[in-house]
Amino acid sequence: MTMKNVFAITMLLFKSIAEGHDTLSTVSIPRTLTIETNSHPNLADTQPSPQDHPDSSPARSAHMVHRVESDEGDEVTRRVKADEFQLLEKLVFTFGVTSVALNHDGSQMVVSASFDNGVRVWEMGANILTYGHRGIVNSVAFNPDGSRIVSGSADRTIQVWDAVAGGGLLQTLRGHFNDVWSVAFNPDGLRIVSGSSDRTIRVWDAVAGGAELLTLTGHSNLVTSVAYNHDGSRIVSGSYDNTVRVWDAVAGGAALQILRGHSGRVASVAFSPDGSKIVSGSHDNTVRVWDVVVGGAALQTLLGHSNWVESVAFSPDGSRIASGSIDSTIKLWDAVAGGAALQTLSGGARKYTKFYSVSYNHDGSRIVSGASDNTVRIWKKLTPTPTSIPSLRPSLYPSSSSLPSISLSPTFKPSSAPSSIPSTSPFIKSSIPSALSLSPSPDPFTPSTPVSQKLSTTIIVIIVCSVTGLFILGIFIFLQRKCVIRFFQSLISGSGPLENVQTRNKSPRTPQALTMDSDPLDNVQALTEQTCTQQSQPQSKSQ
Repeated sequence: MTMKNVFAITMLLFKSIAEGHDTLSTVSIPRTLTIETNSHPNLADTQPSPQDHPDSSPARSAHMVHRVESDEGDEVTRRVKADEFQLLEKLVFTFGVTSVALNHDGSQMVVSASFDNGVRVWEMGANILTYGHRGIVNSVAFNPDGSRIVSGSADRTIQVWDAVAGGGLLQTLRGHFNDVWSVAFNPDGLRIVSGSSDRTIRVWDAVAGGAELLTLTGHSNLVTSVAYNHDGSRIVSGSYDNTVRVWDAVAGGAALQILRGHSGRVASVAFSPDGSKIVSGSHDNTVRVWDVVVGGAALQTLLGHSNWVESVAFSPDGSRIASGSIDSTIKLWDAVAGGAALQTLSGGARKYTKFYSVSYNHDGSRIVSGASDNTVRIWKKLTPTPTSIPSLRPSLYPSSSSLPSISLSPTFKPSSAPSSIPSTSPFIKSSIPSALSLSPSPDPFTPSTPVSQKLSTTIIVIIVCSVTGLFILGIFIFLQRKCVIRFFQSLISGSGPLENVQTRNKSPRTPQALTMDSDPLDNVQALTEQTCTQQSQPQSKSQ
């Protein structure tokens, strides 16, 4: 990493800190811990067929379930938008999850179905009940009070389970001649509707023996999805014949409307909470919203998915639509103003995560999803970050001319501060406690930064500066490593570096030089004697 990169990273950090003072919110990003638990012993031994469901290949064993819990995790600072969802918890299986539903009684109970023929009930992340079919379970749903669960399977049966007292099997409804793809309770929980590959829709008595009440025919291909409206008087169905149909659920089951417009197979349908709209998801990669009141007109076509849409759901207030696709995303749409895409929830690191099912809870604060990557994900709605702090009305504050001015001398003492200041304004009676008289009054129209945020910013700045300084020092040491090594070698040998330099620069001293170090007059005399001696030596040699 070069100095240029270090400088760029530092500037980005400072910029993010400077821009985030007013609208930052702390969000907990979950970490995960895997806990393995065995499934219930009454799960059927029949394994799914890989030919029918290519995503159902086992990861390890057939009946092993893994639960992944989220904890507090690390905290990061970022902006939170309105109606934004974040992953809360992830439950991991060994087979793909085909269908999920949240209890509507206000609890956090979740029911899921998967390719291993099992139906599981979860509460607070724990697998509390497990049921089993003899074929892949394609659809599950709670009744309105959360006491019972209905499941539809590829074994051509519909089963009703007790979700409270022990989780026993209450009823098995038989009548379809092929796979059951979709099941749902009506609003009072007394009837069940089912859609099947035999191209029929059947209505069942959910209380008295499970008798078949109605058989609705008209689709020319398998029925993939069925649902009741808010009062139970209408049934909507989606089919692989590319149509959405509305049926009379009370008087004979007549087909009331046929909604055409999709160019691909319809995989999922749902009514809005007030029953005035229908949403449908199709293999033409689109989500469509239909008006049920005025002729079944297509109100909106929501574009954004890049592959088949497998599941759709309205929020409890009807203002949002969630759609799950095999393009590895869940999209949240504005169902009121133009159908804009509000948020995209990703399947994570896996590229080919296919979301087969999405559902809201009773108040819209949770979304649960089932996917081909063997997971059930629970998403929670975050509290949006305020973009600005509303200021008080200026009329509530007296003008500067209406308040007496107070000047404090340098020798001002708190004990001499007035206990109150008279105000001529009819709106405010100003009062200043003596203990706070030395503190300047904040401007009421300027939002103050919280102390904790200031401390956090200061700590971040200190850490960034420290890391940058250490990095620069490391580069300097690396470039001057020979000098540094020589310095430490001199310290280890016991002689200081300055002493080594003096010793290295010190030349041998001659007697003449040693003599020159004495008194200057003596040096002159010695030099004279030495000169005379040198002159007399040649003479003696000549003699």
